[in-house]
Amino acid sequence: MTGTNELALITTPIQIFVGETLLGTATGFFFTTADESQSFLITNRRVVIEEKEQKFPDHLVLRLHTSSADLKQSSTYTVPLHREIKASPPHIKEKLWHEVDPTIDVVAIEIKTEDLKPFVLKAFSREHLIPSDVCLSLGDPLVVIGYPLGFSDQIFDLPVAREGTFASVFPIPFQGQRFFLVDARLHPGTSGSPVITRPSNWLVVNGTPKLAQNPVSYLVGVQAGSAGDLQLNAVWFSDIILSLIK
Repeated sequence: MTGTNELALITTPIQIFVGETLLGTATGFFFTTADESQSFLITNRRVVIEEKEQKFPDHLVLRLHTSSADLKQSSTYTVPLHREIKASPPHIKEKLWHEVDPTIDVVAIEIKTEDLKPFVLKAFSREHLIPSDVCLSLGDPLVVIGYPLGFSDQIFDLPVAREGTFASVFPIPFQGQRFFLVDARLHPGTSGSPVITRPSNWLVVNGTPKLAQNPVSYLVGVQAGSAGDLQLNAVWFSDIILSLIK
């Protein structure tokens, strides 16, 4: 797994716009294919479209670091959400995000790898997903990395981390849906945040505790928001990402 401090460079704050109007903020993170030929921004579907609230943003603005030696240096990068495929009326626009279906609140937006070369960032990949033989238990600790209410270290443009625990049995889909529950005090703006297991040298593999040489952490899900009034949050399973980028 990526070093724990490098996790801060996997996430990005997102500003959501329609025209010049700011609709809100969220969190996203980067995911790459094994050969690093394709790069994707992962976030919630509600970030790119919200039919119930009639919010239809046309672009996102990310803030990314431009120097590994001086993290005070950063720049914005604009991610369009639609491509016009017919210029004359009636205008027809094609969405630029990948989704499984509208009921699953996770999307992937492909970003040209060349566009990301000026920036200093890290990315998850398939190897960071939890193996099927690693066991996680109810109450095990988790870390959510993001930008609650748009809050961050604004000098260095770095995210904050909040701790939580598994509140439902993993990896059983809660209520038959492709998410599990996390007990954590989170806020709007963390939508789209990566949810990882807390780095540890101890693993339980096929029911047997094992000691790893270095701290290990896995990407287990994508934060989606509150699940009622109990400070519980729905987190979509991270393997959904593989369906989005294939």
